[in-house]
Amino acid sequence: MAPGAWSFGVRAENANGEEKNLDCAVSIVLDAFGNDITNRPDPPMGLRAFPLAGASIRVEWSYPTTRGAKAPVGFNVYIGAGVSPNYSAPAAAVAYNAGILNTYIANLSGLVDGVTYSIGVRSFNASGEEANTRSLQVTADATGPGPVDGLSAAPIT
Repeated sequence: MAPGAWSFGVRAENANGEEKNLDCAVSIVLDAFGNDITNRPDPPMGLRAFPLAGASIRVEWSYPTTRGAKAPVGFNVYIGAGVSPNYSAPAAAVAYNAGILNTYIANLSGLVDGVTYSIGVRSFNASGEEANTRSLQVTADATGPGPVDGLSAAPIT
């Protein structure tokens, strides 16, 4: 039966036959393991990350305004050294209501200079955490960007 979206309906029946209208209907979405994921939130969008001075990483993403059962409560930010994040425990959590114009930020500090980290973000609500595996890699840099060498301007004609 799994995975997929399934809909079920109920009609009353007696010795005279089945009723023509639908008395009750329900839809359910199951993942590959048969778990009900109907009201789990969708994954975040536009994930990006960049190093900050002090061997920290800023992670940014967006999430559209969502209401109802599929709205997230928050986001878990995962990090791991190497090619994939460690999804066993989040490095940070950000509340859904902490976003500004549907954009969210988490700063991860205490990292090791020069190490490449994989970052992943998952949304969650009372129905569970969605299971996207999209991630990106960024290298921590303790020095940060260098100063501006020069600046010039010219009129546009």
